[in-house]
Amino acid sequence: MHKTEEVSGVTNALGALTAYSEFPIVGRVVAVFMDYVDGATGGDPTITAEDSGAAIFSRTNAGVSDIVQNLGLLQLDEAGAAIVAASAPGVPLIGERIKLVVVQGGDAKTWKFRFLIEC
Repeated sequence: MHKTEEVSGVTNALGALTAYSEFPIVGRVVAVFMDYVDGATGGDPTITAEDSGAAIFSRTNAGVSDIVQNLGLLQLDEAGAAIVAASAPGVPLIGERIKLVVVQGGDAKTWKFRFLIEC
């Protein structure tokens, strides 16, 4: 079974942002989707597990081309639904929120990431 989780926020005047998923996650993060919202490119997003600091995603000078990061063996079935192989590594989370930190992200720019979680 899969679900999606979203983390988003708006940078301050210095281009910095720290945001968290609404609820703790139990499952594996198998894919990250960066939603290009309002020109927020060139920043440095880092996404980790809140407590353990486990690395989920990191980019320097993120741009429109950094839309998807496949963390496992994500494939699509004939109907276009996501299938994750049992051996897919992903990033396991056990009761931790996802933490998004952006530096150099531009003044008042929206950063939005969606995560595919295998439960």
